[in-house]
Amino acid sequence: MISARQHSVSIFFPCYNDKGTIGSLVLEATRVAKTLTDDFEVIVIDDGSQDGSRELLMDMKLKNEISQFKLVMHEKNRGYGAVLQTGFKTASKELVFYTDGDGQYDVRELPRLWKKMTPDMDVVNGYKIKRHDPFHRIIIGYIYQYAMKFAFGLSIKDVDCDFRLIRRKVFDTVELTSTTGTVTIELVKRVQQAGFRFTEVGVSHHFRTYGTSQFFSFKRVFKTLWKLIFLWTDLILLHALEKPAVSIFLRKILEGNFIQQKKIIRERFLTSAGGKVLDLGSGTGEFSPLFSNEGYSGIDIDPANIAFAKTHYPGKEFRQGDARELPSADDAFDKILVVGVLHHLSDDDCRKALSEMTRVLRKHGTLLVIEDTKYRSIVSKVLRAIDRGNHVRGFEEWEDMLGAYFTIRDSCMFRTGIGCPYSAFVLTRKD
Repeated sequence: MISARQHSVSIFFPCYNDKGTIGSLVLEATRVAKTLTDDFEVIVIDDGSQDGSRELLMDMKLKNEISQFKLVMHEKNRGYGAVLQTGFKTASKELVFYTDGDGQYDVRELPRLWKKMTPDMDVVNGYKIKRHDPFHRIIIGYIYQYAMKFAFGLSIKDVDCDFRLIRRKVFDTVELTSTTGTVTIELVKRVQQAGFRFTEVGVSHHFRTYGTSQFFSFKRVFKTLWKLIFLWTDLILLHALEKPAVSIFLRKILEGNFIQQKKIIRERFLTSAGGKVLDLGSGTGEFSPLFSNEGYSGIDIDPANIAFAKTHYPGKEFRQGDARELPSADDAFDKILVVGVLHHLSDDDCRKALSEMTRVLRKHGTLLVIEDTKYRSIVSKVLRAIDRGNHVRGFEEWEDMLGAYFTIRDSCMFRTGIGCPYSAFVLTRKD
């Protein structure tokens, strides 16, 4: 149980046409938060409401009677998943609690979750003790719950109960992509896959007193089912392909055993022997045999990759680390190899990683970057789906980004295996 009042919490409410309930929820959340901690914020994410909710919320904000109140407004309706994404990004406190703005859950029951948030827990998930909805919605809800638990392998009782208390650090690892109501399944499954720990507590569920459900229409149900097919492919099928042994096997087939990458490494990077080498984003250690054991260091963010590499290349040093905060001293390496890492990072994270590389690369050292490059082909799309890189850039984009931190000595574009495009850059420090 959290007993110290110094713990902080962000409370946020999604709002779409909830004028009749959202104001009182903000007030009640403020009262509840004050009983739990001195450090809190109450946030409303309005998703393009058209019933006067926006005006009511803007008036509350202008009056500034609740200093901890924050208001974020989407200019148009972007969907429930998009609202949750905005809420988690806006939340700044140690713990994040959210529930819907329609008042079907009682925010006064937040202390039940608070008591369950022990040091060994990351998520406290509510479950409906008794569902209060029209009979047809109860039946559909039960069918949906059991179908989703079976299809996605979910371990909690009520994936559809949006009454959750989550540690903010979870979202340093988990990134949501769903913009519809399927986001609740994505949230629970990604948190589960990342190894975070759940506990559950029963909460009350009440009849809706204002507005109507946005879900139960043929168009929305069909859209949700369609989205669920792609979500299952992403979270279950492609996740299975991410296992190191499976992933490297498929990549070798599709990319011709990485012959082109290895050729570029030998001809443009290994022009001088010796020195300390950092293989940043070493993955399963595929390129480590190109280097001598002495002076080689492989770093990867995925512990499963590190375990695989240590088993298959026992003479090499591999350790877990993050490119944005390298566990190495200044001027530690003569050479840095980066293959297929930066296209997993946003622009901001890329800049952090490149800044770290300038720090650990010695003055006359060499950096070789080989990165996936934008190209319209079915093969390229399949590889991107397996690889999960969401920030693939064009050759000129890579050139601009890398050139801001390093001097480009050489560059080229090439394709591997069955046609996957890459860009390669040989770089040195500007000083």
